[in-house]
Amino acid sequence: MRRLAAVVCLSVLLVACRRPRKHVYDAGTSQHATSAPEGDPDVLDSKPRPDDMPQSYPPPEYVERAPPGKRVEKPTERDVPSAPATGSAEGYRFDAKTIAFDAKPSGWTIAVFARPLRDNQAFFPTRAPSFYLSVKAHTKLEAGTVLEASLAHGTGLWFQTTNEKGAVQSFAAKSSYYVKIERWEARPFDGKWKIAGRAAGKILFYVEGYNCMNAPCFRGASVAGTFEDAPIRYFTAPP
Repeated sequence: MRRLAAVVCLSVLLVACRRPRKHVYDAGTSQHATSAPEGDPDVLDSKPRPDDMPQSYPPPEYVERAPPGKRVEKPTERDVPSAPATGSAEGYRFDAKTIAFDAKPSGWTIAVFARPLRDNQAFFPTRAPSFYLSVKAHTKLEAGTVLEASLAHGTGLWFQTTNEKGAVQSFAAKSSYYVKIERWEARPFDGKWKIAGRAAGKILFYVEGYNCMNAPCFRGASVAGTFEDAPIRYFTAPP
């Protein structure tokens, strides 16, 4: 009986540990999701396609070798380049092809991807290099909103990519960020998974690297610059 109880407890703990990140991955696989009906391009399409999950290494979004991004302990607007957002991760440079603002049950999530997504694509490819920032619950986003955090653990920012074996890895080390929304145009929530509007502004995400047993486990990742026409996406009513 003791062994059975231990197994049950371990299973519960494993499920509990995984739960906080689940909503970031599975926007397109929820049982409530439906494929976009024809004639309504703003309704999010939950059906993934084969090319959503490339499995080569390094990921095809890594365009060239590059040094790690600049370490920024307390980012401000002055640290954000006045050029379209680019970044570096695991020793490679990439372009921030997609930035999205998603209203989820837990609050807003700001996602940055190193690959372009279809305009109404609900499913986010887990194998694409990407950042996710979980914004504090009940935070309202609008023109003029500034989100910032100094370098620390538990900021809500983490990075995800693929390793040499093709497995997806997530890194939530020390991180810092700065986001300024300069344009925010969004329609009210109408009860559907939908693209509600567009946003523009400035962004800086920094996730610090770290070592394991005196060898690099993660070399760090960063992205910084401006963005235009970032989709504002409703999966639930916004905070």
